[in-house]
Order: sequence, then structure tokens, then C-alpha cells
Amino acid sequence: MQATAFIREHLRRSASWTIPLLKDMRDHPLMLSGETEGNHPLWIAGHLAWAEGDVIQAVMLGRRSPAADWKGLFGIGTRALADAARYPAFDEVLAAYQQVRQGTIAALATLDDNDLDRPSVACPPEQMAFLGTPAGCFMAVAWHSVTHDGQLVESRRRSGKKALFTPMRQD
Repeated sequence: MQATAFIREHLRRSASWTIPLLKDMRDHPLMLSGETEGNHPLWIAGHLAWAEGDVIQAVMLGRRSPAADWKGLFGIGTRALADAARYPAFDEVLAAYQQVRQGTIAALATLDDNDLDRPSVACPPEQMAFLGTPAGCFMAVAWHSVTHDGQLVESRRRSGKKALFTPMRQD
């Protein structure tokens, strides 16, 4: 399997877990992942949209991210707020995340395996080891949504919802 095909499949699979978890929390968008703090589904959706757009569009390609204006709400260092009025509507944020993911997959489609090691167009010097190449950018994006899935699962549990996914068989 080519590296670009592997990345594309990982992006597809991570979205196939994250997006259903987010959609299922539409009725509890502000349910924190912890008892008194943590992230809620609305913040997670916006954060994933902002971060993925920043990494792929801004850092890797040197373009403006479609979610750039959300940095103050969802960027690094922000906190999930309990006031829904401070945020765009949940469905708008979820749609933005899905749009950003489609842009990520479209950007990958323009590359071949040899392109994965070229320099990212606008990587800050302090991020070179992590995001200095398209390969690094795609790896960061691919695992980032999965790391927030655990928080979504905890928000679901706290809201009283049953598990969406059943454990895989262990033979």
C-alpha cells in the first residue's frame, strides 16, 4: 500500500468514528467530558475544524484556513465554555469540521508519496520537527481527532447514552 493510500484510509476511518460520536451528541452539545471540567462536543467539533484547517491549509499549504476566525473560540489554549450563546450553532460547527476534513482529503489527493517529505509551505520554526512536512501534518491531523474521541465517549457516558460501538472480538 502506498503511504498516501494509508493516510487517506486513516483519515476516512478516524472520521467514521468521530463524526457519528459528534452527531449523536447534538442533543447534549455542552456536556463536559469530566464532572467539573473538560471539553464538550461543541468545543471538540470546533477545535477539530480549527486545528485541522490550521495544520493542513495554513501550515502545510500556506493558505487561509476556512476556520481561522474561530481561533479565539476553539484554538490552542481555549477552554470549553458552558454558554451556548458564545458559540456558532452546533450543526454549523459540525458542518465546518466535515468541510475541513473534505479539504484535507482533497489536499492529499494532489500529492504522491514523494511529496510527503517535501517542506510544509508555512511551518513555524518551532513546529518543524512535528509539522515540517506534509507527512507530519497528515499524521498530526489523523491522530488528533482520535484523541478527542475519548472525551466524546465520556460526554456520551455522562449524558446517559449507551455505547455506539461494540468492542471488537478478542479470539
